[in-house]
Amino acid sequence: RFSSRRRSATRFESDIAGQLADQAADTDDVVELRDGVLVRTKRHEVLPMDVEEAAGRMDLLGHNFFLFLNNETGTYNVVYRRHDNDYGLIVPDVGSGD
Repeated sequence: RFSSRRRSATRFESDIAGQLADQAADTDDVVELRDGVLVRTKRHEVLPMDVEEAAGRMDLLGHNFFLFLNNETGTYNVVYRRHDNDYGLIVPDVGSGD
């Protein structure tokens, strides 16, 4: 179960967060979109983990969402922070296209 309260990061957790952030390489390729401009592309290694670990990494990085490879289902998922401070999970539904 996830803690509904945010807590301050320990020094160890801050170090890990820094290492994870360093893995994300920024590319400033500007792309014109219909309703705006895509000004930043980030790349990061997508590692297999469970939902709880993904939520923890998201919190360590201070992000509102986190993409990961769910090691239980083998699919890419997104865990995110909801407005009520709980968590949400986006799981792709790959239908038959009908």
